[in-house]
Amino acid sequence: MEPSPVRTLDISALSRAYARVLLSQRLWRGLAMAMFQATLMLFAVWVAVVVMIVLRPQGGRRAPLLLAVILLLAAFAAGLAYLLLRVVAAFGRGSRPVAYVFLVLVGLTAAGSVLLDVLQLIELWPQVGLQALVVAGLAMHIAFSLGLAAGLVEIVRARDADRPALLDPGLGQGFASDLPWMLGVPHLGARLGKRRFVAWSIILLAGLLEGMACYWYVMLPGRFGDAAFKLRNVLAPEDSGAWVLLVLVVVLIPSWFLYRLMIRGARWLRLQARLLALESAPEAVTADARRPVLFLRAFAHEQVPLRAARMPWLVRTFDPGTEYGTLEEMMVHELAFLGPVVTLADPARSERPVGAARWHVDGESWQGFVEGQMGRAGLVVLAMAETAGVRWEVETLKTARALDRTVFVFRPETTRDRALLASLGEWLEIAPAVSEAVSEGARNVLALAAPPGRAPLLIVSRGLSEIDYEVALRMAVQEHVLAQQERAA
Repeated sequence: MEPSPVRTLDISALSRAYARVLLSQRLWRGLAMAMFQATLMLFAVWVAVVVMIVLRPQGGRRAPLLLAVILLLAAFAAGLAYLLLRVVAAFGRGSRPVAYVFLVLVGLTAAGSVLLDVLQLIELWPQVGLQALVVAGLAMHIAFSLGLAAGLVEIVRARDADRPALLDPGLGQGFASDLPWMLGVPHLGARLGKRRFVAWSIILLAGLLEGMACYWYVMLPGRFGDAAFKLRNVLAPEDSGAWVLLVLVVVLIPSWFLYRLMIRGARWLRLQARLLALESAPEAVTADARRPVLFLRAFAHEQVPLRAARMPWLVRTFDPGTEYGTLEEMMVHELAFLGPVVTLADPARSERPVGAARWHVDGESWQGFVEGQMGRAGLVVLAMAETAGVRWEVETLKTARALDRTVFVFRPETTRDRALLASLGEWLEIAPAVSEAVSEGARNVLALAAPPGRAPLLIVSRGLSEIDYEVALRMAVQEHVLAQQERAA
């Protein structure tokens, strides 16, 4: 039988575009959390004023007006936080009108900041050393504005065929559903019981820490300008150079480390919230009527780390807390919008890692159990490995006619393993076409989808990062969606 042709999709350009979208999304979320932090601080001040009035009623003549002003400011900050979170949700829906509006707002705000910095530069002339501090602040203003705008630009200019790769499929379901997703936990539903309050508290604390980091970064350029004008009053022009260097070292470097520490702390807190939100597979499929997503892998490759597929440097520079710990954790976040993500627990391990909900099955009966789950799953994701167990799973998927619902994923250390790719081609009876599809150049093979009625799609990239995996999964799922639409038509 003639092997079917294999299509190749190089997602390198899409991954770069999505990196800019992700960066913008994280920065907008940071601004929203900064406004949420301001709301809580204003409310705390309001409570403190009320306590003072109760303790000293004779001094509270103007207290009602003060309380009203504080409440109005708190309401304004809360409304702004909500508006900014809606911008984050717009990255999931891909709303071009929202993107246009906020691109204009970013442009106006950036122009105002640049104008103020230029006026400061003129006022500090000819003290070039002190002007360098203002230039440093100006560069930070521009960098932050570009980060906010980059993702919005990608949403506006994206082709319809590319939009599934750039938009977060878990967003756009309503604010109540979007909020936990935006904060890094796919579900914080009522079925968690008492754990729900603790998980929400932790995730909001993570948001506050992220908001503090964003506020710190946004305010840092202004501190450089303030330092320049204070130094101008006490230094001679010829002495300013050394003091500028001292300010940059004393202020910028510790601030940068503090910023990254707060972002990483938020990432750690989000991880704790995910641990609290973990469910067993029976709990997950009982509470969710949708067909589950079945994740299959060799137990020897349990919890594959993503150290070999790190975030691009640009994203890590602004947001070092975006990394997922493992490939499984990333897949759960990407695929939870389809249904509960479930897998088989390794009988040799007792811990509950962050990731898919787990079935605990006797080691001797696992094959029959997995075969039954293949029939129930709406989507099967199989992490490729050259093992007898994985080969049995591929053969069983063929027998159960479930290949049309299967995405094959290559772990970071196997993306250039052409022997493993050839083995998959033989198992699926599409060799040597699958090997020839990547013969040009040394490219990383990330995933393969083979929906019915369409030639198999091999997803490759010249880079290797978490973003490449996220885009590959989205495009593979989109391939199955298109196949279903074609069958329905």
